[in-house]
This record gives sequence, C-alpha cells and structure tokens, in this order.
Amino acid sequence: MDRQAGTPDPINNQGRIRRSLRLTATAWGLIRRDRTMLAIAVLSTILTLGGATLIFAVGGYFDHPGGSTPRLGLIWIIASFPLTWIATYLNVALAAAASEALDGRRLGLRQALGVAQGRLLQITTWALLATAVGILIREVLGRIPWGGRIATAVAGSAWSLATLFAVPILALEGCSALSCAERSAKLFKARWGEGVAGALVIGAWTVIVGIPAGLAIGVGAGIHEGGSAGAGIALMAAGLVGLTTVVAFASAAREVFAVALYRYAQDPTTSRVFPASELARPLVKRRRRRR
Repeated sequence: MDRQAGTPDPINNQGRIRRSLRLTATAWGLIRRDRTMLAIAVLSTILTLGGATLIFAVGGYFDHPGGSTPRLGLIWIIASFPLTWIATYLNVALAAAASEALDGRRLGLRQALGVAQGRLLQITTWALLATAVGILIREVLGRIPWGGRIATAVAGSAWSLATLFAVPILALEGCSALSCAERSAKLFKARWGEGVAGALVIGAWTVIVGIPAGLAIGVGAGIHEGGSAGAGIALMAAGLVGLTTVVAFASAAREVFAVALYRYAQDPTTSRVFPASELARPLVKRRRRRR
C-alpha cells in the first residue's frame, strides 16, 4: 500500500548517500572479518601489482619513460586478457565466499578458489568478452576528436553498471559470457532502476583515498625524469603499491555489495547481514520513485 501523501518516510529522510555509506561500511566489515575474502583481496593486490610492474618493465618505461608510450599501449592491449582473467577468477572466488558470509558461514580459501576452478570455461569466455569491450571502448571511442575521453568514460561507466551483477551470477549460478551480461543488464534495469548509490560511494571513496598514491606516482615519475632514478622509482613503487591496494580492496567491497544486492533481488529474506529495508531503498524502481 502506498504511503499517504504528506506522511514523512523516515527511511527516505535518512538520505541515500548516508545509507549507502552504512552499507559500504558493512561490506568492509564483512571483508575484514572473513579471512578468505581478505586473503583473496591481498592476492589480487599482489598479482595486479606484479602484472603492472611487468608491463612497465617490458614496455621500457623505466629505461625511456619519455618515449615508450606507444609501446606501453600495445603491451597493455596484449596483457589485458590475462589480467582480466585473473581478476575475474579471483572475483568469482570472492563472490562465492561473500555469499556464504552473508548466510553466516565461512568458506575456506581452497573452497572459494574451488568454486572459481569449477567455472574455468565461463570465466575464460567472460574475460574474453570484457577484454574485447574494454579495448573497443578505449581504442575506438578514445580516438573521437574533441570528445574521445568523455565518450570513453561514459561508455566505460555504462558497461560497468550494466555488468554489476555479472560476477555474482557467474559465481552463484554459472552462465555463458553473453548470458551473464544480458541477465545482469536486465536485472539492473528492471530491479535497480536508478541503482549505483553503493557503487558510487565505493568509487568516490576509491578516488579520494587513491589521490595520495596517484600523486606519489606522478611525483616519482617527475623525479625519475629529472635524473634521480633511484628515488623516483622508489616513490613510484610506493604509490603503485598504495593505489593497487586501494583498488583491490574497493573491488572486493564492490563485489560483496553486488552479491548482497543480487541475492536480495532473488529473495529479500536471504541476507542476514544487510537489512532488507536498507537494500530495498538505495536502489529503487524508477516507476515507484516517480510515483
């Protein structure tokens, strides 16, 4: 039954951002208390850092930082698939652990990785699709005169939102790449119309916390080009470690949040950690919001 006109809605009055902050904090708390999710986040950090460092080294950035951009771009394209595959593999394991944690159970690291191991074909096809879309967005839209960066940012954000539930669906049900993308997009459109409050909070937090690490990388690059190779590389390495850690843990929080939303979409009574009232309100249907 609709609420009578003029009657205040105490949940709406709390503010969407405030509720999303609480939900994000709950996701972080869940990750900190669960050793499996924490271990996967740390493993993701180490592998991502190692992959990025290898790309810079092979690309010749440390030897010729001023003239290696084209080569680095080519190497990034080549390395996109294996890096995406690793990220997807670990995110599937993390989603499986998050689903168990939401039921008050804990999944061991070997068990969580075993879920991902059982989805190797689906993970590979999804990584291929995600890599192809990413390269298409970056290389095609990025070349549009006077608007390439804006078009790339908009298309990348749209793809990220449309596939918000892809990994939870892949981890908990198993599906082909195209089916996961299609089901995720339909679920996002039909169930979470204006969706993204929690994702925006996590993204904003990532940007704010990642600023010092980004500055360290930029300053280190400047020092390196200025002749102080050792100090520049050390500062860039520290910044890269910090930035990679922030991104990895933010990605983990995003997956936990996405799993909770996906489970709520299937059955509002499934979550013992996130209250149904909290999950229902941040991302409501457009039709209901207009009314």
